[in-house]
Amino acid sequence: MRKVIWTLWATITALLLFGFVAVYSASTPLKGGAAFSTLMMQIGASLVGMVLAILIVRIDYSFWKKNWILVLIFLACSLSCWAVFAFQPINGSRRWLRILGFSLQPSEFARIGLIIILAARFSKIGTMSGSVFKGFIYPSLIAGFIILPVFVSPDLGATLVMGVATITIFIAANVKKRWIAVIIAVGLVLLTALILLSPNRLSRVISWVDSKRGVESTSATSYHQQQSLEAFRRGGWKGVGLDKSIQKHQYLPEANSDFVFAIIAEEFGMIATVGLLIAYSIMFYCGIYIASFARDRFGRFVALAMSVMITFEVCFNIGMVIGALPTKGIALPFMSAGGTSVLATLIACGFILSVGYHSMASHSASSMRNSQIEF
Repeated sequence: MRKVIWTLWATITALLLFGFVAVYSASTPLKGGAAFSTLMMQIGASLVGMVLAILIVRIDYSFWKKNWILVLIFLACSLSCWAVFAFQPINGSRRWLRILGFSLQPSEFARIGLIIILAARFSKIGTMSGSVFKGFIYPSLIAGFIILPVFVSPDLGATLVMGVATITIFIAANVKKRWIAVIIAVGLVLLTALILLSPNRLSRVISWVDSKRGVESTSATSYHQQQSLEAFRRGGWKGVGLDKSIQKHQYLPEANSDFVFAIIAEEFGMIATVGLLIAYSIMFYCGIYIASFARDRFGRFVALAMSVMITFEVCFNIGMVIGALPTKGIALPFMSAGGTSVLATLIACGFILSVGYHSMASHSASSMRNSQIEF
């Protein structure tokens, strides 16, 4: 376990450091010294996130399943997600809280709170997860109340991530398959409605479907994915070199956030992209390993859901960049510019590591007691 924990720490650190380089390089086309300010924001959020992660690791994770803590987490998540409606929408969506000159996206933190609440709920009811009310209706209402404002805002990407985290815990808790199928069906219907009611989202999906059918499209979405694939072609195996990307100069939208993986491929080549995939795979393996050796159900659910959540974001972002999925604003963990994203990801990693550290300590203490008894 100790080796896995240190491997996870080392991988997180390596991704953060490489992410600073990628964010700065992808931001250089921005005017007025914005590249440097973007880098400083990324570094500042990462430092705060690392401090919070270390603090979370030092706290025994069982602390977070106390009833009064869960009530505070629920109130903070739900109220902050509803509070975004007090601010003016940006690009047709209300996702941000703007306080004292800072902008925060509460859904990034709400998904972490949602995991903790559901993990605590299912760990407490144990085998009662097969109950209709305790194992299905009540947890679904909790999840729905937190996800609803994110869905209405509307933020399709965050809704997807929160939905995946919720279903992961339901599956891990052995909730009956027919109820999980109901949740998935309802989620798909709501997401379909959200797409159909938005001409912009619908055009993205239609453009993506057309590209899979080999139909040439002139839409902006199709153009963006074509330019993303062009970045991969230009980069080849070795890349064109640091800060020598052409695609980031007004060809690719959100080059330092949504499409940063394409810029990495262009400047550093396939070697770097394969290296990133390996690093993310190591993170996922470490998270699953920690979950499998957790000392209790709560720790197992938390480590598993956090790991799946981060990995889902990685897979969706990369799938979007290479054209395998429709375009959607889901950040690439540690690589995309955005203080809220990197801060929330580090907090999630802190919870995974907390489960690992304290489970390892419990196993060590138990082994010591057993050896003393045998002696």
